[in-house]
Amino acid sequence: MNRKTIAVLSLCAVSLPLFAGCDSISFSPGESQAIRVASASASLSGTPTNQCMNDPNDTTTFRAGATVIVYGVSTSGGDQFFLDTGTAVLAGGQQADGSFSFSGKEVKINNVGMNTTITNTKTTTVTMNLAGDSVDGKSVTTNATTCSGSCNGIDPTNCTSTSTFVGVALDSAADAPK
Repeated sequence: MNRKTIAVLSLCAVSLPLFAGCDSISFSPGESQAIRVASASASLSGTPTNQCMNDPNDTTTFRAGATVIVYGVSTSGGDQFFLDTGTAVLAGGQQADGSFSFSGKEVKINNVGMNTTITNTKTTTVTMNLAGDSVDGKSVTTNATTCSGSCNGIDPTNCTSTSTFVGVALDSAADAPK
């Protein structure tokens, strides 16, 4: 099988009647697929707005490039799929609509003084859609900070960064930029 036709995960294996033309695509535990993506600059939103918004005077048409890897693993709990970005690995799988979703959450608790606790929560969700060898999707990261106890001057924040991306399945690691 040509690795280029594997394309992230299998829309065909799960949704064969809808994608009758893609019978050569398959992805199962033990397999992996490298994907080259180009991400648009992130849009920021949230509260307080002065900490969460893009500067309206800043613009760019540059995209960030990255190579990510999607792979499947058989576990005692069933098949599990992962998205490896090079700096983080997110767990996920195929959704009912045929897209793929991967997510991760990090909670950091910082006790400040005798009775103040600051909690930082970072949640990232990446959704991908496949069309042959092409990939498009969205990455959403939310950073929230809360405080309990004596919180004078420590206001809660909830900032969301959203970025869209497009990409292509690579034939092999040799296609990845050096």
